[in-house]
Amino acid sequence: MEAALDIGDVDVVIVGTGISESILAAAIARTGRQVLHLEKGSTYGDNWTTIELEELIRSSELPNDLSLENNDSESTNSERIKLANRSPKSRIEVVANFGSADDANQASVDLTPRPLLCNGAMVNLLVKSGAGNYVDFKALNASFLDFRDTHGGIQRIPQSRSEVFQSQLISAPEKRLLMRFVKSCTDEDTPTDEQREKQASSVNFDEYMEAMLLNERLRTIVSNALIFVEDPKSISVQHGRDLLQLYFSSLARYGTGSALLLTNYGGSELSQAFCRVCAVNGGIYVLRREVEEILLEDGAVSGILTTAGDRVNTKHVFVSSMFDPGRLGELINNSKRSVVFC
Repeated sequence: MEAALDIGDVDVVIVGTGISESILAAAIARTGRQVLHLEKGSTYGDNWTTIELEELIRSSELPNDLSLENNDSESTNSERIKLANRSPKSRIEVVANFGSADDANQASVDLTPRPLLCNGAMVNLLVKSGAGNYVDFKALNASFLDFRDTHGGIQRIPQSRSEVFQSQLISAPEKRLLMRFVKSCTDEDTPTDEQREKQASSVNFDEYMEAMLLNERLRTIVSNALIFVEDPKSISVQHGRDLLQLYFSSLARYGTGSALLLTNYGGSELSQAFCRVCAVNGGIYVLRREVEEILLEDGAVSGILTTAGDRVNTKHVFVSSMFDPGRLGELINNSKRSVVFC
């Protein structure tokens, strides 16, 4: 039986511990407001979590229906909004042979595997907020790209200028073209007339790379390993140049020789770090506690009700995007109802 929550009133209730909700919780708590942060799972992170393979296979669930209903109490101005997780039941196929259940328990799955640029927004936020004190990082040592058999299948690709010259993947003329292109995008000097002309005549970044004489293989490397854009035709020339500058400004920022960092124990560390900032500033955390309903009085939020029957009074509720908006999405357009999706 779940222990009852004896909390009373709080300023804000946040439902779900995904990265957005965790950053929000830390920011609100640092203003001195009382935050109650609830997570229905046993780990932090929502879709950013890191869990054992066996648990991932076991935890697929079908969503419940979400509805708005009147309370059966005497007050006709009371309403309840039921919450439901919108993640559909997934078909999970184990493609690796672990040999035994014990072996499978040694494998963890990062639901949102995402290397971080050393000079990127997330790393800078971790440093500025102090949440970085609660995370252990390691440098990404190597990157590999599947060229889908057009250039030899899976190949290691260069991550830095020095690796470009050491790479066996690209020829000497290609190396010179690539370095010339990188310099043209990252050089702070005024661009040449030729560069301005090619930039102006290119509709998108892929066209710009082609105008700068990069062949298909080099364009694939730049797109997938340096600017992390699957389709360079979808971004402008300036956006592509900005992303390339961000990558090279991240190189060796922390003396690792790599532009990319990984958390030691998976992406859930990021959410947990911001949750710790919230907790240090007075935030209250309860795992394995699910919000069943958001309570309304006279059209405004008055509290939440958990599946264990706990009622917590609050005027502001922030809900993870992992929940199905349904009718709730229509209701929150009314500013009187202080419910926000993160």
